[in-house]
Parts: sequence; C-alpha cells; structure tokens
Amino acid sequence: LDICVFLPVLSGVAGFFWFFASFRIHASRNKDIWEFDLLYHLKDGFLIVNDEGVVIYSNPAFLTQFNMIALQTLGVHVEKLIPEIRELLLHPPSLQPIIHEIKKDNAYYRVQIQDLITLENEREAQFITFSDITKLRKSEERSRSMLDQQAELVLRWQPDKVITYVNESYARFHGKTKQELIGSTISDLVTGTEYKNLNESIQKIAAQGSTTYERTS
Repeated sequence: LDICVFLPVLSGVAGFFWFFASFRIHASRNKDIWEFDLLYHLKDGFLIVNDEGVVIYSNPAFLTQFNMIALQTLGVHVEKLIPEIRELLLHPPSLQPIIHEIKKDNAYYRVQIQDLITLENEREAQFITFSDITKLRKSEERSRSMLDQQAELVLRWQPDKVITYVNESYARFHGKTKQELIGSTISDLVTGTEYKNLNESIQKIAAQGSTTYERTS
C-alpha cells in the first residue's frame, strides 16, 4: 500500500512557512514497515495519530522535546501524552490546519494539526507538529518586563486596531488593569482628531506590510 500526502510543517521561531513532504507506508502480511526519511530528520517534533487518537508514529525530535522513548508513545492515546492539546483534537475534519500555542513543562510550543481526509470526508489520520518557540517567548517576556518598568506609555495593536499589549504605565494612566485594556480597541481610548490622525498613520504603515503597531508617548 503506497500513500502520498502533502504535509505542511511549521519551521522557525519568527513565523512559519509551508513545505510539502511525501512519505510512503509499506504494508506486508507480517508487519508494517514505516519509512519516514524526511520526518525522521525534522527539527520539529512530529506525531502521526490514527482516527482513534492513537499515536502510530513519533519522530526523534518529539521524543527529545518531551523526554520520552518511542515505546512510551506508540499505541498510546495522544491525550495521555499531551493533555494540553485535548481541545484541539475535537475539531471537525478539515483540510485547513489547526494552529495553536501550548505551554508544557516550562516550554512553549506552536502546535499544528493537519488532517488526512478520505474521499468520504472522514478523518483517516492527524499529523501533529510541535515547534519549540521557548526562546522566542522568553525573549518576549524579558522585553515586556523591561517595558513594564519604563515610565513611557507603550501600546501595541494589530491592523484591526485590537490592543495586544500595554505596559504598566499605560494601564495606570488610564486607571485600568492591563487585562482590562488588552483585547479592546484603540478607538475605545483615542477619539476625535487624535484618532483620525492615528488612523491615517496606521493606514500608511499597513500599506508597507506591517502587522503589529506600537505607540510610545
């Protein structure tokens, strides 16, 4: 039995890109022989899970990331190995990947789940990639810690104007907590002419391809 699928894999700490990998599954009467040359050498952790949620393949990178050996993973339900992804596994069968971030054992991982869909629109298997982004997240935490100690007011938001970060000084200035401000929009804080000028600046920056904006005052 030969099966060829296109597999998107996340790579790098600053983002992700797609590349396609093919693999073959050779089945014999006595046993199954799995040949995953590319998957074996991936720097990201990788699992293949059958339609019952049972792990049927784990690459060396995954075993290293989570301090396991192959015998601890094969034949085990994935929820027992990584309880943090339980909710992600419940999504309906889809050709679109599910991407999420989890924290486990003081490490951060960007998790991508890709379904292998049959012609009957049923899920035959799931491919799960674990990209270690611990260095990136810890670097961001250090950066935010430094910003929280600054007297300047710092505000960050996305193109849809939803606030993603404020420092402690900004929160105190508006008499709110950071948690109350994050998730709101800048139009809730900036109005009138100031908002009009700010919105024009955002449009100019967006035209250059930026996806995150920061304002310091």
